[in-house]
Amino acid sequence: MKLGKYISFIGSLIVILITAMSVSADTIGEQSSAMSTETSTESRVDRDKINEESKNNSQTTSQITSNGSLNSVDNVANDTDDNLKNINSKTEIKNVKVMVTTEKKAAVINKPKAPAEEVKNGWYSIQNDWYYYKNNSIQKGWLQGGNDWYYFDPQSGRMQKEWLQGGNDWYYFNSVSGRMQKNWLQGGNDWYYFNSTSGHMWRKWLQGGNDWYYFDSTSGRMKKIGYKVEMIGTILIL
Repeated sequence: MKLGKYISFIGSLIVILITAMSVSADTIGEQSSAMSTETSTESRVDRDKINEESKNNSQTTSQITSNGSLNSVDNVANDTDDNLKNINSKTEIKNVKVMVTTEKKAAVINKPKAPAEEVKNGWYSIQNDWYYYKNNSIQKGWLQGGNDWYYFDPQSGRMQKEWLQGGNDWYYFNSVSGRMQKNWLQGGNDWYYFNSTSGHMWRKWLQGGNDWYYFDSTSGRMKKIGYKVEMIGTILIL
């Protein structure tokens, strides 16, 4: 009797256990299903979020890329503009340099040439005095021109006029032309005679044809007294 109760109790316990296990299995299944569903939902939600984020990221990336590209394009455009500006500025500078250089060259080309230095030759009148040049060298001392003689100051080169003493001799040069006097010269009421070759003043006896003349040994003036020359000597006639 007791054994039968015991077996019946064991059987009831087993049934309860089986039932409990079944309920637990169902509950676990439901929970698992619910969890699976929830996990799936969450997974789907997460996946949707991920997809949405991916899309957003993609759009962002696209925008970033696009913006980067635009920025790159802008930068390139800016760089191009800067380069063009630099090129233009360089071109302008070059143009300015070329213009300046051209102007300088034009100025050099158009600059009037300084007149070539005159090579002085011949006669030059300076402040009422006369000078004579040979290849820019001023004449000094004696100068022969054809049959005439001229004298120029050894310091200044100025042409001599009128009286000139050379050693113990005297010469006379025309007061206008500067030519050395030869032969007869009247000075006021006085007469002088100059050698027809050398031009020095005569200061002694002079025969002219059949006549004789005497010139003062100091002044060279012709004496206004007569002399008669005879075979026996010279006779002074007062």
